[in-house]
Amino acid sequence: MGEKKYDVLIVGAGPAGAASAIRLGRSGLKVALLDKASFPRDKTCGDALSVDVINQLSMLSEKLARDFETFAGKLPSFGVKIFSPDHHHIDIPFIYQKRKKCGYICPRKDFDNILFQHVKEYPNVHNYENCLVEKVIKSENGITVQTSMGNFEGQVIIGADGAHSVISKYLGNIKVDKEHYSAGLRVYYEGITSFHEENYIELHFFRDILPGYLWVFPLQNNKANLGIGKNKNRYYIINLLYFKRIN
Repeated sequence: MGEKKYDVLIVGAGPAGAASAIRLGRSGLKVALLDKASFPRDKTCGDALSVDVINQLSMLSEKLARDFETFAGKLPSFGVKIFSPDHHHIDIPFIYQKRKKCGYICPRKDFDNILFQHVKEYPNVHNYENCLVEKVIKSENGITVQTSMGNFEGQVIIGADGAHSVISKYLGNIKVDKEHYSAGLRVYYEGITSFHEENYIELHFFRDILPGYLWVFPLQNNKANLGIGKNKNRYYIINLLYFKRIN
């Protein structure tokens, strides 16, 4: 398979990679966007988006922002409930520019796919799914990326391939520090009730998992995203069923 030559190579088509591709969509440069998965694909995440998400999407593309605004699979959330280890909590509404505003809870599988599909509207950006990056080589002539779909050449590379970035490993000699590593576990539940009437997201702090926390984020149709984030030295699996609230 011959080498594919581009001005810019973007590795990783999540929000960072897709946003980079969209910004380069009107640049006139020849861009390749590579991802090891095929879309739509799932991603461990709390699924929460800030009150500024529409503004950020508008900066990329007005059409993209409209597509997100009309997407029916998201849930508006107007605040956060923070629970202390002794089960007391405080409710904090989302205020933006002195006005009550909402963020959203939107499954990453859907949100990332909205961005990725929008990238396809730019003819100078070429998308490669199921393209696993295996090695990155830097030379005087630019960058060569060896992948499961052959070699790609570029003058500039953008590493948007996450915490275990292959780009960081080869070009920055950056590796995961196992002594300061955090991980997350996420589960979707159905039949969840008793959320705040304005769909506040919930953050629960327990002494056994500090400095980590457990999150409970509402979704449409009485579903919820439940997860825990914790550093690896003291990782506890909480029985998430404890938080299951069913009528």
